[in-house]
Amino acid sequence: MTTPFMLSADEPTFWQTLWDYIVNTFFSDNTATYDNLGFGAGTAISLRGIVFGFAIGMVIAAFAVTADKRILGKFVRHLLRENVVGRENAKTLYDLGFLTSHTVRHSVRRSVNVRRVVKCVEEEDFEAEQARKREEHEKKREADPSLPAFASVTYRIDVESDHFYIPEESKYTAEAKFDKRGTTWLACFMMIIVLLVLCSVLLVAIPYLLSLMNELAGAFSSMGSDRIL
Repeated sequence: MTTPFMLSADEPTFWQTLWDYIVNTFFSDNTATYDNLGFGAGTAISLRGIVFGFAIGMVIAAFAVTADKRILGKFVRHLLRENVVGRENAKTLYDLGFLTSHTVRHSVRRSVNVRRVVKCVEEEDFEAEQARKREEHEKKREADPSLPAFASVTYRIDVESDHFYIPEESKYTAEAKFDKRGTTWLACFMMIIVLLVLCSVLLVAIPYLLSLMNELAGAFSSMGSDRIL
């Protein structure tokens, strides 16, 4: 027995229905040709695919930028407010009040944008020690070429105890990059709605635009032939 909020195993979900509608409406087999433009069958589908892919990319980018500014930016702005600038002022996530934030814990390990401006003291010390050991090893290899190449080890950040800070030279970059002014979730959703509307209009209009261009090209071609005759 199913309720209005449940679907049986044989019934498609809302997202499956929506996807089938998009595919059948915009990406079904197109046999139209545009001989005067030199386009073959399926050209409209190809152009629609480009527009659709571009729109999806823009939607993802809008979410990513807003998340950086609003979620990760909150962490970076907190470092700036607390003057956690320079190695001597480095603090742990616990000290900063972000130890329980899974997003921040992940960002100090993986986020390229955050790690460009937020550094880890222990990681820097480890890499400096690695560089020293590599240099010593290379000198030994010069004397004994049979020695294997130096095996580098990647430091694994410990979010429980490692210390983080913003370098003095990255302070203004951090302020500009993670400034939240003008970036809100409402603005993000409004932008996405506008993008989806424009995408829908283009998906519908592409076949008509191609047909119009094909007819115009044919008309110009006929005018040129008549002049030659």
